Amino acid sequence: MDMAKEKATEKTTEKEKKKAAAKVQKTKQPAKKKNRKKGGLITYLKEVREELKRVSWPGREEVYQSTLLVLLVVGFFVVYVGIIDQILVQVIKLLTASLTGGQ
Repeated sequence: MDMAKEKATEKTTEKEKKKAAAKVQKTKQPAKKKNRKKGGLITYLKEVREELKRVSWPGREEVYQSTLLVLLVVGFFVVYVGIIDQILVQVIKLLTASLTGGQ
């Protein structure tokens, strides 16, 4: 009986190996493309419209807060770059004045 069990076990493992190999072969094959007509502009616009229906659009309050944040950040960097610019202008004036002898 032990031999019969071993043979049965060998057969099942061979079957499992074949199934696993078949799965690997299936995954290696390129994915099939959907049956789509080669569409032009009209098909493209229809697909865009369908996709835009699925978009999660922000609400009025979220747009307001985001806009305010962008304006504040831009304002901060305008001031920051302006200060750095003025510092560099003064440094350059001092350097050129010392090189030209104060003229």
